[in-house]
Amino acid sequence: MFKLTACQEDGRTTLPWIVITDRHCAEQPLALQIAELCKVYTPQAIIVREKDVTDPIYEKIWQSISSVVGKKQISVLMHNHPDLAIKNDAVGVHMPLNCWLMWRKNTPSEAHWLCSRPNDNGVGGVGVSVHSVEEAMIAEASGANYIIASPVFPTSCKPDAQPLGLRGLAAICHKVSCPVYALGGLQLNDIRQGMLVQAGVAGYCVRSAAMNFSVKPQLK
Repeated sequence: MFKLTACQEDGRTTLPWIVITDRHCAEQPLALQIAELCKVYTPQAIIVREKDVTDPIYEKIWQSISSVVGKKQISVLMHNHPDLAIKNDAVGVHMPLNCWLMWRKNTPSEAHWLCSRPNDNGVGGVGVSVHSVEEAMIAEASGANYIIASPVFPTSCKPDAQPLGLRGLAAICHKVSCPVYALGGLQLNDIRQGMLVQAGVAGYCVRSAAMNFSVKPQLK
């Protein structure tokens, strides 16, 4: 398993980070939003999480984002579409734990193929969402290449969910050997990155902050 290390930039910790898309809260059409974001920042990966569209439309959305990312070293993963990931030779797919376990049980050879996807950029294969130590251990045992633990801090995406906090996040990181990414209530260039490093994460994820990002000057 790979293990990414945080680096220092101008005296502060910088961690690899992942964008999770949500076109409903994007400042502009999704592909354009990603293109504008990537002019300023270079995320390690983008997970195209658009749950309310048909397979053909989802496929077009994923292809449009892959196109605007272009030659940058950014992995573009599908979300909960393992069959489309195989069809499009995607670098990986991210899935809820229960969906992954069911799909893996029904299609073991395809699941093995996805888990073994080569990826020099770090994030690829099969990622799984977890919310507890127990789920993290199940995900790793089932072959997950990395996991996303959430919510770490209070988040508008899941206002009723009990946050893991840094202690809960650390408990997950210390129980599994696969990379753990934090999600929930985190910002671009989050000032709490040093705390996340101490908890043991490989990186973190942003959704709202990435979708709300804008380079337009603010009127005073």
